[in-house]
Amino acid sequence: AVVSTQSGHYGRDCQNEAEDEKAKAALLANFKSSGAALCIDANYCHVDNFDCSWLENKLTLTFSLVQNDKLSDSSILADTAASLKAGTISLDLDTTSRRRKRASSYVSDTITSVTVTNCETGYVVEDGACVQCPVGYGVSEGACVPCTIGYYSTERSVASCTQCSNNFKTLSIGSKASDACKDPGTLCTVPPAPANTGLLPPTGALLDSGVMVEVSCAPGYGIEEGVNTRFACAGNPIAPICYRQCDLSMYDAKEVKSLNMEYDVFEPISSMVHDQMLNVSCLDGYESRYKMSYDVYRCVGNKGAEHTALNIVGCTDKPANKMLILGLCLGAVIILLVIMLVWCHVRGKARVDINVGRATDNTTKL
Repeated sequence: AVVSTQSGHYGRDCQNEAEDEKAKAALLANFKSSGAALCIDANYCHVDNFDCSWLENKLTLTFSLVQNDKLSDSSILADTAASLKAGTISLDLDTTSRRRKRASSYVSDTITSVTVTNCETGYVVEDGACVQCPVGYGVSEGACVPCTIGYYSTERSVASCTQCSNNFKTLSIGSKASDACKDPGTLCTVPPAPANTGLLPPTGALLDSGVMVEVSCAPGYGIEEGVNTRFACAGNPIAPICYRQCDLSMYDAKEVKSLNMEYDVFEPISSMVHDQMLNVSCLDGYESRYKMSYDVYRCVGNKGAEHTALNIVGCTDKPANKMLILGLCLGAVIILLVIMLVWCHVRGKARVDINVGRATDNTTKL
């Protein structure tokens, strides 16, 4: 910090080491009385590198506040510097020359400061504080960074991470033990994720062979019908693809009824995934475009958005069955013929009986 103050009289303060010590003592007395130097009051820092100069009627004090406790807390010096800048520093100096004894008073008009962090051996500067790298981290270019793949760190230090032996690899960065090093032949790399597809663990992650990878799709997309949303990472795996879904939200109960179809299959779903089939039954007395009592629709999600809109055409009235009508007509004709035959047979028999009776009567008369 640098404290400067103008004086209206000619002074000879800070002309030797003894006067420097008096100025330093006056500065510490001000800090104690004002409480502006927060870290000194808490015994977290001390004044060092003090210097006092007098030039062109300006008294300038230069000193360092050295933090000696709670080194990981960078706010201690920052708060103290802000406190000093917000206030003023008043000094009362008594100096004695060969001719006379003189008392001088100074009030600061400018206070400037620069915070410089210098750490002891075994620490590095992180965000203005002195810290040791945590387990799983090592020093690289003066900063703590996670150990990369194939390296590990077992303790807090400022050393570099340790490389795995035999070209073994770790599953992730920041490994904390030597047993995290594994034979690459037993590992699997998560494959690239297709468009609109997310993988967990992510692409490029190293896993023990056989570990399952979760697949998620972007909104409006889904895994095709019959494909699991988890796959085993082994060998050279290929991630499943997320295709566009077919939207069914517009087919509510009223719309489906207007299409002369049963609503039960629409009710539990609002969309279909690629290759999923929808089997819809027609209402009684209606038939599909294929003259069946039902219709089947397939979601095509791998050919662009224009193919994902399902066009449910609905069912239409059943036309009269011509074969049934023909059968009924033939049946009626056959029944009529049978009736006529029976009637003719009965009538014919009655005539024979009459003729036989007449012949008998004639014979009797003879």
